[in-house]
Amino acid sequence: MGLGLHLVHKIVTEHCGTIHYSYEAPDVIFTVAIPLAAPAAPTEIAPTAFANGNRVK
Repeated sequence: MGLGLHLVHKIVTEHCGTIHYSYEAPDVIFTVAIPLAAPAAPTEIAPTAFANGNRVK
């Protein structure tokens, strides 16, 4: 991979996308797919009962 394609790969994978290629002499065709929306992040549960092993009110 050249530097440009390496950077594209990094950006695309960080956005949960994919890169595919096909070779039809003399051409190489790259297909880049990136989801329209980011995957849902896990929800955090606010610490309410304990903090650092000590009970809080």
